[in-house]
Amino acid sequence: MTWTAPTTNTDGSPLTDLASYRVYYGRSATCLYTPFRTVKPLTNSPPPNQTLVFRLKGLTVDELYYVAVTAVNSRGDESECTMAGSARARYP
Repeated sequence: MTWTAPTTNTDGSPLTDLASYRVYYGRSATCLYTPFRTVKPLTNSPPPNQTLVFRLKGLTVDELYYVAVTAVNSRGDESECTMAGSARARYP
């Protein structure tokens, strides 16, 4: 999966304390009650249009999965979930 790194906080101020991303995945289109993987950012203050790539492993091939991402700052505050994307798991 790929996504564009955020550059601002929800209040519009520049993002300078990004600590991690949470990549939620599961068989329903929600971040609630689904497992997630923690992904370290390339920097705590992403530049505009920075694209990140992450590969989920250990999924059941041909099953439909939904994936969404949140950003977490150094205080542990988590953003809202992105809209979930979906795809069938496949061999790499």
